[in-house]
Amino acid sequence: MGEEGVQQWKEILIPNQQFDSVVDLGCGVTVPYRQMLQKTGYKTLWCVDNRFSHDSQEFKEIGDHIYAINQDAFQFLEGFKDQSIDFLWASEFMEHIPPHKQQELFTLIVLKAKKYVLTFPTIKHHDFHKDWTHRPVMIPHISFLLYGDTAWEGMLTNIPEVTDIVMQRYNYKIVFRPRKMTSRARKEKLGEEADD
Repeated sequence: MGEEGVQQWKEILIPNQQFDSVVDLGCGVTVPYRQMLQKTGYKTLWCVDNRFSHDSQEFKEIGDHIYAINQDAFQFLEGFKDQSIDFLWASEFMEHIPPHKQQELFTLIVLKAKKYVLTFPTIKHHDFHKDWTHRPVMIPHISFLLYGDTAWEGMLTNIPEVTDIVMQRYNYKIVFRPRKMTSRARKEKLGEEADD
């Protein structure tokens, strides 16, 4: 697998807002975005990755109100009430999820998190094929695909300010914008009875 590291340009994707609970989903064992996420003023930061190895514990405090969670993303998110996560960040994570599970995971993220930003390389990204665990992200509700001078990036977000900043600062263009998923559609995807 590729090396974990911070892509500094992604700092503009993290909203400069105050959030009580923040999740870094698929954070990587070195938790490279921990410092960047501090600008959210979180009261609790949950760093989730099923590759942590802290003596088979699922849960370990690694800083002041920062917790490393050794769990599968689905298992972790299912433990939260709907809309109880203030902000969810997942950088370079969705491309490691098998395509037949990606929509299910994204639906769960939308259900559990009030705000979210997910970034991932597309198959046109210059590094995509360097990691054998990469798979194309096949989610029909992608907010947009970005392209710039050197690389293709995909992003899923429900925060318009983030979209605007990226568009202005990097002169990226929207290639695709989907229809919005309704709460009824989200619940139906999860097999729950719709109440609206």
